Amino acid sequence: MATCRELATDMKAMSKLREQYWVLEKNATPTALLLQLLPSSEEKNKLIATRDLHATMRTYVENRKGATPNSDAIDFLLLKGLKTHEAVEFAVNMNFLGLINTGSCCTLLYLSFHTEWKQKVAADVNAIIEKHTNTSSPEPLYKRLAAVPISAWDEEMPALELVLRETLRLTPSPTALRRNFQENLEINGKRIPVGNFVAYSLGDPHINPDIYTDPTEFDPTRSGPGREKDKKEPYDYLGWGGGRHPCLDIKFARLEIKIIVTLLLAGYEYDAVNERGGRPGRLPGTDFNDIHQPRPAAGDPCYLKFKRAVD
Repeated sequence: MATCRELATDMKAMSKLREQYWVLEKNATPTALLLQLLPSSEEKNKLIATRDLHATMRTYVENRKGATPNSDAIDFLLLKGLKTHEAVEFAVNMNFLGLINTGSCCTLLYLSFHTEWKQKVAADVNAIIEKHTNTSSPEPLYKRLAAVPISAWDEEMPALELVLRETLRLTPSPTALRRNFQENLEINGKRIPVGNFVAYSLGDPHINPDIYTDPTEFDPTRSGPGREKDKKEPYDYLGWGGGRHPCLDIKFARLEIKIIVTLLLAGYEYDAVNERGGRPGRLPGTDFNDIHQPRPAAGDPCYLKFKRAVD
């Protein structure tokens, strides 16, 4: 979705990219975030991975400049007049969004554990396929789904919309770190001097029982019509951030997640399994105290076991 076919079909290159992105993710430690000028091993690792990512992506951007234009994202960016370094930066950031995307994975896991909602979302998927694609076409599923208009992904998947919102509520967001560069601030009676950091867990309101009834339960209906028992507060939902700077890529991310879920539900039979291939007793808990990464806190790791059902 974010680069070009040569990269998307090069499994060796994709594996290398994945390694580089995980280097960035795993080295985003509290020390590296708070002491960014400290020449630590984390900063060195991130610098090398960032350099390699940009070098790899630049190769593909340069190759596309001399090729016949098509519908690949890089061609679109170049036709819009972006310079090489701008197209590279966009591609690197968008692939980070795509490869390290807990929304898609956690949505599929929650659907595995809540089959009634899996059926409702599958009904959404079948409806847009029936309405917007040629079901008798011999083309593969991913090509037929290309005929689905953007408006349908936005407006015609109500069950998936509810599930996605609830998934993001229960999937811990990172802790936001902001440094006060302007003047001394006072927040809830606490003085924040110039130069100090403010840390805020974006997932805190999502598990606050004063805001959400049974906050740790997966209940997509809490966002639906007629649900009045949950208390509404400003910034009670921060799945996409809030304030002046919510996520800039909300529409892209939502589209990406919906397409991934649709491809899995329409094209595969899948279920959640543990390391031994058996049915997990529950989803692993999450360490809400981690400053950046939503690491499992308890329980077996979960995996998706899948088998292709439709080409």
